[in-house]
Amino acid sequence: MIKTENVTFEWKETRDTIGRFDNYLLKLRILGFSIFTIFFTTIVGIAGIKKEIDTFTPETILFAILILTLFVLSIYILDRYYERMLLVAVYRASYLEVHRLEGFRIGLTTEIEFQKEQLSNKINKYNFLKASHMVNFVYGLIFITMWIQYFILTKKIEQSFFYNLVLFSIIVVVTLLMIAAHMLLSEPGALIGKRSEIVNSPTIMSKEEIKYSIKKITYHVLDWLKRNDTNELHIVSIVSGARPFTEKLIKELEIYNIKIFLHPIHIKATNNSEHLEKYKHIYGHINNEINNKNVLIVDDLLDSGKTILKVKNILKDYSINSIKVAVLINKYYDKHVNADFIGLNLGLKKDELEKNGIKDYWLFGFGMDLNGQYRDIEHIGWIKKTIQT
Repeated sequence: MIKTENVTFEWKETRDTIGRFDNYLLKLRILGFSIFTIFFTTIVGIAGIKKEIDTFTPETILFAILILTLFVLSIYILDRYYERMLLVAVYRASYLEVHRLEGFRIGLTTEIEFQKEQLSNKINKYNFLKASHMVNFVYGLIFITMWIQYFILTKKIEQSFFYNLVLFSIIVVVTLLMIAAHMLLSEPGALIGKRSEIVNSPTIMSKEEIKYSIKKITYHVLDWLKRNDTNELHIVSIVSGARPFTEKLIKELEIYNIKIFLHPIHIKATNNSEHLEKYKHIYGHINNEINNKNVLIVDDLLDSGKTILKVKNILKDYSINSIKVAVLINKYYDKHVNADFIGLNLGLKKDELEKNGIKDYWLFGFGMDLNGQYRDIEHIGWIKKTIQT
């Protein structure tokens, strides 16, 4: 477990980083735009009052516009880099604020609050009003203004095809570099959007409810062992999801002097929040010590039941005295596999969900992941997955 003082120190560091890069962005934009305005106005002003137009060639104007384009492009790339660092710091700070700093009333960062507010805003789905897109619009407007001004200043001068080709090449290169620079923001932006969705999600089991459910399951397991007249238990834990549940359950059982033998086993059942058709036994070997013993299969969630069936098929090769299944959450009412000890029975019905346009509810936290993340959150929430039409 991460110590609170270490988390607090990291949070302070991330908030300092946010302030630092926010200050960088402000100074960069003020200074960069000011320098651009001075030089652009100077170029346009000199070209506008030039009497002898034949001595003011398109090469001179093209060279000046090219230098300004490179300057603005450099500012833009640095702007995107600073904003990426800012968003990464915001993402980390929001994570610490929401899920690590227990008892702190510090709230979420401004950027996260903005993302939360925009989740319910339909127009945000099309990203029209995102701050990063507005910045792109401003820089794009600057580039377009410069290039249009070139044609205006040189319209009375005989231009060659070469000059127009050079300017067109510059436009293409700058556009590609802007797209590449903007893509730097896509990953942290997506992470912040997902984090805000996680923050807004309902809490299915709080930390206190999880603790109570594990104690309840412990009493049932103790009663089962007592009826079998033994204080020895072999636990087959389905990791990674069941690891926190298993650890807490073992601690509770050891209070009552139960001798525990742990057999972790990993079954790959999902990929990017989607269930696989065929579940794979990745690692975990069960030795012959399990023969003629009492075995408890421990999993975090009973969903389709395929994971538990896979483990039971593996255990068929052993002569087990008695076998039970413990899950922290039973998800569905209609399923093919039953658990003996259940912490929370949600009892969802798939046909009713489909009628309401819901494909599934994906649970996360306390060992359960969402696209490989959020396992270490100490409560359990869920994300609604709607049916795509």
